[in-house]
Formats: sequence, structure tokens, C-alpha cells
Amino acid sequence: MNTVNNTSFPLDAAALTAEITTMLAANRIWVLATSSEDRVSARSMSIINDGLDIWFEMRSTDLKGRQIQANPRVALCWNNVQIEGRAEILGNAHAPSPANAAGNAWFCREYARVHPDGFRRWSTFEGEVVVRVRPELITLWKYLSDQAVRDFLIPGERAWREAYL
Repeated sequence: MNTVNNTSFPLDAAALTAEITTMLAANRIWVLATSSEDRVSARSMSIINDGLDIWFEMRSTDLKGRQIQANPRVALCWNNVQIEGRAEILGNAHAPSPANAAGNAWFCREYARVHPDGFRRWSTFEGEVVVRVRPELITLWKYLSDQAVRDFLIPGERAWREAYL
């Protein structure tokens, strides 16, 4: 029987944050998983980022919108990166609330630059809302010299690596 032994050691949180931020900026389609009432669903989403924060727009009445309203805990993944976080619905991009006027204005500029066709097609629909996901745990699987490792980041707190022997 094979057993897996793992060792853990701290990483530079700023360096891992920079690595993940670069991945977010370079890969604009991520899979978003949502859940509520014992139903889990996932779909590809066009995203933008501001540091580690992930932004997208969606129809609030679609399944993902209803699930986020019921349970703001979401996950996103791309390739070897998994992100767990909390989603916040910030209102329509073109009718920002006073509490988030600056954020929605930023979203309109940046999303229109990165996803011009999607922004033009969807952002003015009734019920379309801006969502910001604030990551709480990010993990990356890597192979370093044929050794499997997993990097972990709790944003603003700490980072560590587990090496699997």
C-alpha cells in the first residue's frame, strides 16, 4: 500500500499573491461554482480582477444569481488554481448604488476594455448585476522537479506550501 507523506513550510505571501494576480489578469475565463439548497452548479464566466478580487456580471434571476443570493460562498477555478471566496452583489453597473459608485464605474471601464462584446451585449439588461468575489483561500497545484506541491494563500494573512513525498 502506498502512503503519501507531506511536509509543510511557509511561503512569501506577497510573492504568491503576485503570482496569482498575474494568473487572474492573463486568464479571463474561469469556472464559477455556486450552490444552494443541495444543488451545486458550475459555469464558465468572463472575469476581470482588481488584485485578488474577482469581478463579473450576471443576471440576478439566473440560477447562479439565485444561488449567490441564497449562499454567497462560491468557488472559481482555472487550470491548477482553485479559489474559495465570498460573493457580493453590487447592483447594476450602470445604476450604481451610492455605497459602490466608484467600484461600479471602475468595473464598467475595465470590463468594457477586457470583454467589450460581452459588456455591450449584457450590461444594460434589466436584472444584470456586478458581482465581486473576495477570495478567502487560494490553492495552486504545482510540480517542482517532479515533486507534487500545493501552495496555499489566505489573502492578507499567510501563505504556505505542502510538499507531497
